[in-house]
Amino acid sequence: MTATTLEPNKSKPLVSIYMPTHNRLSLLPRAVKSIQAQTFTNFEAIIVDDGSSDETAQYLNQLSNEDPRFRVYRHESPKGACAARNLAISMARGEYITGLDDDDEFTPDRLLFFWNNRALADKYGFVFTSQYWSYGQRRKVLGFNEQRLTLDRLLSFNYAGNQVFIQTEKLRAIGGFDAAMPACQDWDTWIRACQKYGDAYSLNKPTYITHTEHELGRISVSKNKVLGHEKIIEKYAGISSRRNARDQKFLLCRARREKFTIFCFIKLATLRNWRLAVRYLLSSNFPYLSAIRLKILKG
Repeated sequence: MTATTLEPNKSKPLVSIYMPTHNRLSLLPRAVKSIQAQTFTNFEAIIVDDGSSDETAQYLNQLSNEDPRFRVYRHESPKGACAARNLAISMARGEYITGLDDDDEFTPDRLLFFWNNRALADKYGFVFTSQYWSYGQRRKVLGFNEQRLTLDRLLSFNYAGNQVFIQTEKLRAIGGFDAAMPACQDWDTWIRACQKYGDAYSLNKPTYITHTEHELGRISVSKNKVLGHEKIIEKYAGISSRRNARDQKFLLCRARREKFTIFCFIKLATLRNWRLAVRYLLSSNFPYLSAIRLKILKG
């Protein structure tokens, strides 16, 4: 595919990409290559090394010397992903901005697709796309039809995922990412964006690859994930409906890996979460089914 260059002003990129990283040198180059492979080339990528103790700093210095579209900043000691993202956002020069996690990838047409749909990013709070969920040998597409995402729906579940496309000034105006959130930082940020700027919009084209293969089979409870869900419930209790509250409590139950009984299902299942609730009911009570599914997904 031929690269598309849109450069009315070479000193000012049209799109900024933020990416925090910490001790992920084994995965980081894959993410970087997916940025360099973009068919839309008028971008800047701002990578913040959050106090890595491996060879990340050397790799990034060489990268920025070889490819001036990459700008690199470093925290000498770790401050967390939110602080790293916020530093990048504060330094961004693009009119629009999106993010990439250091263990994930863009498809080559992601930025161009967003650019071609920038009118929707102007009209709505932000836009987002479907994504590929990679399990190693197998992938599946997660996403929704083209439609508005209301604040009410977003309070039930993070339908937008971990990355969106938004006007840079909008993201700055809501304060970026909340460093006080131990987890669910992306969900919290999109909620605040919808509160201030109205509905978001879903685009039904997968342009982001979320890699989960290095996390498959994890059975421990993430304390931060639990705290993050608790914080969402506490922070948005005043604007959450009863259905929102049930959906949020189900996600908290799943984060805690609590035993999910038929009684829990009846109490917490809704029209929005019933598929996830059925899957969790089965995995909670018949763990061997989860083991079979995991084996199939790994290929």
